[in-house]
Amino acid sequence: MNQKQRQNLERLLNPRHLAIIGGRDAEAVAKECERIGFTGQIWPVNPKREKIGGFKCFASVEDLPEAPDAVYLAIPREAAISTVKRLAEMGASGVVCYTAGFSEIGAEGTELEKSLVSASGDLALVGPNCYGVINYIDKVALWPFPHGGASPGYGAAIITQSGMLSSDLTMSQRSLPFAYMISVGNQSVLRLEDFIDVLCTKPEVKAIGLHIEGVKDISRFSEVALKALEAGVPIVALKTGSSEIGSELTVSHTASLSGSDDLFQALFDRLGIIRVSHPVQLLETLKYLCVAGIPKGKRLVGLTCSGGGATLLADHAEKIGLEFTRPSKKTAKRLTRLLHYTATVSNPLDYTTPIWGIPERVLPV
Repeated sequence: MNQKQRQNLERLLNPRHLAIIGGRDAEAVAKECERIGFTGQIWPVNPKREKIGGFKCFASVEDLPEAPDAVYLAIPREAAISTVKRLAEMGASGVVCYTAGFSEIGAEGTELEKSLVSASGDLALVGPNCYGVINYIDKVALWPFPHGGASPGYGAAIITQSGMLSSDLTMSQRSLPFAYMISVGNQSVLRLEDFIDVLCTKPEVKAIGLHIEGVKDISRFSEVALKALEAGVPIVALKTGSSEIGSELTVSHTASLSGSDDLFQALFDRLGIIRVSHPVQLLETLKYLCVAGIPKGKRLVGLTCSGGGATLLADHAEKIGLEFTRPSKKTAKRLTRLLHYTATVSNPLDYTTPIWGIPERVLPV
């Protein structure tokens, strides 16, 4: 990513105006932008339709009022390549290329993808073969399907190499605050590491989540991961493709090489990246980091309203090297006054069901 592409990526993430090129998929993007509350201009481009999503269509990109900050491209491969070239020449900023059928399908697609890259110039091009970008902070949804997720003005930026997984993550009901969701697809121009580089500088991004099938540039990835670490923005990674079959699927899915799982683990350890093994762990770890911040040490306080839950916490903490320190005499005395008489003062603490759901009793504890 050169400096011009970086500037264009910033405009793509928070555009003043958006061109949507295509038919049904373009209409879905218009609806998602309206639903999330996008306040910029939406310019559909389709020579065969008068309106898309209630917006007047332009016959070609040359008919647009000006070069758009963002473009959503959902048209066949050959047309996508020529359109990208015209957009680059007219000074557009960024393109989400939803169109698939490039390097992920083999030699023929690889040659077409080379042509796409050549045509893109300094465009900030996301994809191809990707879902797109959601900016929850500024209310931008360059996204072809209904999406979920909400933001209190800060949250996690999640970057995935799977479109459907990214969509599924937005639909989770785990109260994760979202800042951005980005589906990178084949990463022909902009790569995973380029998004980390930009997003870790944004104050609204409290943590970065990655779904990684493979990394194309280990050196660059290491550079930006350390940059995020120094900026106090933790990275949580869900690495897939560790099995033989999974590795084969990775190549056919987004044309990425998954590499040795042991090598990736060593890389994550060196870069301070938190590794998880399940989407639920990804979401819950990001939620913790966004809400509570990075832990300063190994000592914890655990609160449950279940004796069984307290035991589970204690057992798991011991396995991963965390410590539940015993309450001091002073703290124990105060807790005894606050808790129901059936509770036992301990850490983890089972505060018992008699005060469960009574904020004025639970909050002081």
